[in-house]
Amino acid sequence: MKLLHSVPVSNGSMTFFLPKGQYGALQFRYDVVAAAGITLTRANFGNVILNWNGNDIINVDADIINRLDNVYGGVAEFNMSAGASSQMSCFLTCGEWFDTNNIYDIGDSDRVYVKLDFSDLANAANVTSGMVSVYAKNRVGVMNYLHNIIARPVVSSGAATLADSYPINNVAQVYIKDPATLLSKIMIVKDNITQADADPSVLISYSDFIHRLETTNSTLALDFVESLDIREALGSTIKYSYVFSGAGTLEQYFSFIEFTPSKAQESSVRSEERRVGKECRSRWSPYH
Repeated sequence: MKLLHSVPVSNGSMTFFLPKGQYGALQFRYDVVAAAGITLTRANFGNVILNWNGNDIINVDADIINRLDNVYGGVAEFNMSAGASSQMSCFLTCGEWFDTNNIYDIGDSDRVYVKLDFSDLANAANVTSGMVSVYAKNRVGVMNYLHNIIARPVVSSGAATLADSYPINNVAQVYIKDPATLLSKIMIVKDNITQADADPSVLISYSDFIHRLETTNSTLALDFVESLDIREALGSTIKYSYVFSGAGTLEQYFSFIEFTPSKAQESSVRSEERRVGKECRSRWSPYH
């Protein structure tokens, strides 16, 4: 990882345009000192936006990113101490969580920025000092698609069954925070194929198993690409039916693929140029 930009936590927000290059992952790190008697939670770390040429491909709370990092990548940094130094990291892979081949290739004509909002951390009653930083991991490869994650909360006024349908292309995952607190049954249908029809505890148990977690997790990740073949994400409609046990807001997220054929060609050429350049430098190195 390489540091790209940092701001004091007192700023309350950060907008940073990523420089031209090829990226494999991004990291947003919050390193703060909590105020006396205060223990921060993930909810205090605000919102994350990754905008690609005018479109938000990521627009979710930092909480869900840190949770998903724990589901897909292992233990993501989350160290909170009352009135003391505290750290949290959010990692975004430049592609599906399992796909280490896809990259994000930012060219001359692209405008790609990160916008982090963390107003709770700028409140002196919560945090006395600290920094928020953006890091990146460079990687040579091909940009075949963008990985989008958007929030689609579901609000229930009481015990009821709520259902809806979204015309979203190429949904790869559905994420739900703490489903057992509000739901007694979950049904998810993708392009007329039932992907889930069970109570939350069953689905959480399977999610923990399929993602090889060592301890149970309260975040449900329903994957439609279990074969790790990105073509499994292809589709056009996602439907849900949730049985609510009471009033509340269900935090639901859709993860989907947006193919970028023109970028695939551009990034392939750039990657080959870099590979050849590296070979030439190695060949003419005095230590070769």
